Amino acid sequence: MHLAIKNANIITLDENIPRASAILILNGTIAAIGDDSIVEEMTIPNLVHIDAAGKTIVPGFVESHTHPLMTGIRMNSGVNCGSPPSRTITDLIALMIKFAESKNSEVIQGHSYDDSLIQDNRHLTRFDLDEVSTTRPVIVTHISGHLAYGNSVALKMAGVSADSLDPDGGVIDRNESGDPTGVFYESATRLILRLAGSPNVNECIAGLEWAGKRLVQTGVTTIHDVGSGHHETSFRAYDLAGKSGKFPVRTYLAASYGGLAGRYGELEAVPTLARTGLTTGFGSEQLKAGILKIVHDGSLQGHSGALTEGYHDHDTETGIQIWSQETLNEVTEQALLAGWQVGTHGNGDRAIDSILDAYERALERHPTQDHRFRIEHCQTVREDQLDRMAELNIAASFFNLHVYYWGDRHRDRFLGPDRGERISPLKGALDRGILFGCHSDWWVTPVDPIFNVHVAVNRQTRGGEELGPEFVIDPETALRSMTLDAAALGFEEKIKGSLSVGKLGDLVVLSDDPLAINPANIDQIEIEKTVINGEIVYDREIEGGSRKDERNARNPDLETSFISH
Repeated sequence: MHLAIKNANIITLDENIPRASAILILNGTIAAIGDDSIVEEMTIPNLVHIDAAGKTIVPGFVESHTHPLMTGIRMNSGVNCGSPPSRTITDLIALMIKFAESKNSEVIQGHSYDDSLIQDNRHLTRFDLDEVSTTRPVIVTHISGHLAYGNSVALKMAGVSADSLDPDGGVIDRNESGDPTGVFYESATRLILRLAGSPNVNECIAGLEWAGKRLVQTGVTTIHDVGSGHHETSFRAYDLAGKSGKFPVRTYLAASYGGLAGRYGELEAVPTLARTGLTTGFGSEQLKAGILKIVHDGSLQGHSGALTEGYHDHDTETGIQIWSQETLNEVTEQALLAGWQVGTHGNGDRAIDSILDAYERALERHPTQDHRFRIEHCQTVREDQLDRMAELNIAASFFNLHVYYWGDRHRDRFLGPDRGERISPLKGALDRGILFGCHSDWWVTPVDPIFNVHVAVNRQTRGGEELGPEFVIDPETALRSMTLDAAALGFEEKIKGSLSVGKLGDLVVLSDDPLAINPANIDQIEIEKTVINGEIVYDREIEGGSRKDERNARNPDLETSFISH
């Protein structure tokens, strides 16, 4: 809780003191920052002294859109169906059979399937998964989180047949005969995912403990969990895990509109939430209520993101807009009046149009100076939509890592060159003064703020090509998008995001200076130490590992494996 660091290269992101060499943290709060003299000859009891040996210190990273609880539970309960480790569906089936033989669970679960990376280049079917088991339900989720697959047993248990109707905001995929194929989109995924049941508090805490270790290894000190899907259990688990030290990362926890609507009805969800007394910002520095999260469309790589024009490879498909405009309008207004910040998932430009319509209507009816309504992901936002966001003072949490992980496929397959080149147009947002952060959407892509900065500055795809070079931003702006500006997305810029006297003692020690290194080499920077509340929660010298471990494990060009345990 008491920490003194000297001989450092400190990037404060505080315009009053841009650089410093020493910092003093007392009782978890920054007490002084300046030259080495402020910490020399300090004799405070239990004060930990560190000589940084010239290494760089930056504010702790803020992940503005991630799912650590969901990720931790998934990693502790299912088999990784990604590529790697599987190159083909045959590989995947063999891996799942081996997993099923080792687990005595009623439901066999897999996660992270990516049809665009598997050599078969197609979705799984119930017949594929029937090879895993014909007596137990088998369920696999897509890497995007917007599709799910089930075997014949799962479909039967879920009551899904040729006569089943598509639920609102979802699609049951069917063959030419009208029979379900085992592929489910958006809200239809709930039909089979519910077979797995909901985790209990202890399972959630175990998941958070796993996720917390990964987060601090990458320098993350605050997360916005924008959808765990388990509501009261999630809050309880985060509270207990935080107090016990199993999850040291500060949390801005969303309320899931979709889950609440399923329980209480579309127009009763927010009034029911309001009666609890919870509002955005309620809680402590460790755990706060965050946004009301509304998912309004799907994923681009799953062809369910709602586009104005058809997909490049399926020009008659325009994706799925989940809520009616009337419902989105009403819910947004209800949330504003109930004191909730709204963050709406919008990947496709058609969904973004709809979101902006709802936001504009609510703000015209109830003007407010600091609402910080957000668009989550904001992948295919158009120039005219950026103009409109600036006019309405709408913020964005960009899924910037899509540039690297799916950029080649967006350009060549899903969106075509014109739309694909301009995904996550950070420079366009910057030029208009739009508040934005960047995120990983972990588990969808590996959590790695340094790599996010790297991608924002270089816009290089996995294939090594530069995607939309006119949208690159400078290193300092990219660093702000993972620190101060990301904190502002949660109304927390006064207590974190920069290293200033009076702010929380959250920081990261880096191997190199991201503002001085060759921009092409930002990715080589390592996390040396992570500090939360003045306490060292990760030390690379002691614990080993690299912030690149997970990304390397997901690299299809490397013979590595990242299998759940």
